[in-house]
Amino acid sequence: GIAPIHITAITGVMSGTDLLLSLGANVDDTCDHNLTPLFLAVHANNVNMVGYLKSRGANINHKDELGRTPLHWAAAAPTERLVGQNRSKMVEFLLNHGADPSVQDNDGQTALQLAQAAGEDEVVTMLGGSTAGDGQSAPRNDDDGYYV
Repeated sequence: GIAPIHITAITGVMSGTDLLLSLGANVDDTCDHNLTPLFLAVHANNVNMVGYLKSRGANINHKDELGRTPLHWAAAAPTERLVGQNRSKMVEFLLNHGADPSVQDNDGQTALQLAQAAGEDEVVTMLGGSTAGDGQSAPRNDDDGYYV
């Protein structure tokens, strides 16, 4: 289930998050799909909340049930809040605060590979990869869920 800290993280209520942590809430408490408050703050595109949770000890490389980290989410998650510059800023923030771009999910995919498959060219460049526009083909999602 969802704990109050998950709600304050996704809604961006910093004072509520601070209060809950001061009362003993776990900064890495997990809810459905093994998501922590940090994942929810990334999904909500709240860089300030992500930074605050990180400063309070949140594991920036925690894996969800698919083996994906917050960086995987920021790089390619389909959400209207993480588009264009917002996505790039979140990826940059996570990288600057210890996110490991070499982490592979349960299917062996890194954040770079997910960003390439999603056509997130700016993120691909930030993660050190090449884009289809560079004259190289980015991997595409095959029917079996793997990238080729």
